[in-house]
Amino acid sequence: MSDPLLRVDDLVVTFTPRGLFRRGEGVQAVRGVSLSVEAGTTVGIVGQSGSGKSTVARTIVGLERPTSGRIVLGGRTVDQSAESLAELRRSVQMVFQDSLSSLNPRRTIGAILAEPLVVHGIVPRARIADRVSELLEDVGLPASHARRRPMQLSGGQRQRVNIARALASSPQLIIADEPTSALDVSIRAQILELLKRLQAEHGLAYLFISHDLHVVRYMSDTVVVMRHGEIVEVADKTSIYRAPQHEYTKELLAAAPTTDTALAKARARRADRPVGSAS
Repeated sequence: MSDPLLRVDDLVVTFTPRGLFRRGEGVQAVRGVSLSVEAGTTVGIVGQSGSGKSTVARTIVGLERPTSGRIVLGGRTVDQSAESLAELRRSVQMVFQDSLSSLNPRRTIGAILAEPLVVHGIVPRARIADRVSELLEDVGLPASHARRRPMQLSGGQRQRVNIARALASSPQLIIADEPTSALDVSIRAQILELLKRLQAEHGLAYLFISHDLHVVRYMSDTVVVMRHGEIVEVADKTSIYRAPQHEYTKELLAAAPTTDTALAKARARRADRPVGSAS
């Protein structure tokens, strides 16, 4: 059996207070988390605010340092060397919750999408403008949006730009941290459908993070439930919905009773729209 694309072994992340008046030994945000993601599949992490799910994501992409544990990508342990981090930043990309703050408001969409192409040497400079247009079209936006700035786009359009930027480096894994929670339900459904299409077309693996177990179930093959920095339940998406074992999982299901219906209605409305329409 081949190794998974991503493996996280016994990850611990502790935030230590800084400054002259620091007290105590710090806060353990993640406690012994282990998970794996196979190529081309989606693992969902669900939990309420403070559960540690976003800290796991940020640690995997190198935005936080692990206190202990191991992250293995493509069979190679990720460390803090320049070579290892460079490979990590090309192979793993992240889509954040806030579509506006994650885009530089002073730059055009074209410049934002061109940056990873230049940094990673993805295409020759003469091909950058063409590749930017291809990326925009891949996420359902017209090439003319390359001349716009983030504030000129809707929230859903900005999130499409963020997804296009994540695609620019041809990653193996995209970590989506609450990518639809700031959007209304109809736009949320469009973005989820877009992510599914891109996964099928590009063979992507996803680590999909949300507080909504219904959305995670819709997107994922395997669901990981976190609470207080620990994993309390792991199961395939059918089992976790039909027969949750942990009381906390049952609480999460009860907390979002209408999401499935709302998403289904939104997808039905989208099916009636002209092809290529995007919000």
